[in-house]
Order: sequence, then structure tokens, then C-alpha cells
Amino acid sequence: MTTTPTARDRQILDHVHRYRLTTREFLQRAFIADGGDGAVNKVIQRLVADGWLRECRLDNGLTYFVLGGQGREAVGAASASGRPFTEQSFPVAYGFLAFCLGQGVRRLTSGEFQQAFPDLYRPRMKTGGYYVDARQSPHRLGTVLLDRGNPPKRILHKLDRLVAQHYRTPTFVELILSGRFCVTIITAWPVKKRLLDSAVKLTVRGPVCVEVATVAELQAFYRRI
Repeated sequence: MTTTPTARDRQILDHVHRYRLTTREFLQRAFIADGGDGAVNKVIQRLVADGWLRECRLDNGLTYFVLGGQGREAVGAASASGRPFTEQSFPVAYGFLAFCLGQGVRRLTSGEFQQAFPDLYRPRMKTGGYYVDARQSPHRLGTVLLDRGNPPKRILHKLDRLVAQHYRTPTFVELILSGRFCVTIITAWPVKKRLLDSAVKLTVRGPVCVEVATVAELQAFYRRI
């Protein structure tokens, strides 16, 4: 018989809904920091057994969790949110999760983006790649660009296209000009961060804020370049 989720269970479900996936390590860091591996495993096993979470595994052996049927119903998530990720799509969501938890920022769900920034939203706009940095005053809206192990020149080309897309919307231009919008390039290796920091400093012009962050969890997916 399915149990009623506890307050912590609901926080975990909201976390998985927000970031589209989670792992044992991130659950322990965010919700069960005072418990050992046994306590974490017990919580996960119960949530999976009751259908709140669904366990998935990549070919490289990494285990992660998405919303199960009960979990999707509890948070009002679409059925697609319970699908396993592909080898190509997983690092994007995984890197975003690691970046947000590591930096203390929060990914916006598509619904939150449309509600909080109605003037920025356009029909058919992809809104799953934005975060809010509440450490800034006023709060800053950001988006991420994942380094998939490409040379800096290739990443800067993608950055130019991403920035150009946002300049097409006048309300985004207002955010950019006021310093309240940022593009964060997330990369796996500290040495790559240093290369990208230098490349951004030398080539990026204009008022748009561009930062580079290291997400060590991505080292399992991308080589050093």
C-alpha cells in the first residue's frame, strides 16, 4: 500500500521536479546530510517502492532518479518528466543540477519562468534552462551553456548565438543593460575554466555578463580540452 509522503518526501519530490533528476549523492547533500549511507538508502528505497521516484541507470553504471507515477501526480508534473535520459541529454540536466546546488542558485521550472517573467516569455520558447541568483540584489536571471569538451573557439561561437537570441527580445535587452542577466558557461575541468575565462575576457564585448563555473561532476563525461 502506498504511504503518504512526509514533509521531507515532498521536498525531495519538488527537488526532482525542479531539476528533472537527482542522484543519491545530491539527495544526501540536500536533505539527509546528517545521515549515513544507510539512512539515505532507506529513504530512496521507500520512495522508489511506493512509486514516488523511479530508478534509472546509464550505460556507465551511474544511477539516478526521476519522478515516478505517484511523484508526478503529487507535484503536477507532465508524464514526460518520468522518462529516462539519453546519454546525450543526461549531462545537461545533471550539470545544471550540480551547478545550482554548488553555487546556491535555483533552477526555474517552465511554469515558474512564465509566471515570474511574463514579459520575457514567447510562445514555443524553451524555458527550462534558466536559474535565479538570489545572492544578487536585485535578483539576477541567468542561463547556462554547457561545455561538452569543445575547444574554446567553438564554445564562444555558441555563446555568440545564445546572446544574439536574447537580444531579439526587448525585455531581455533591458535586463542585460541593467546587469540583471547572466550567461554561465559550465565546464568540467579547472584548467578549462582558466582557458575560457581568458577567452571571454579577450573576446566578449558589450554589457552582457558572462561567467564560467567549474562543475567537477561532469568530469566523468567530458575529456580535458
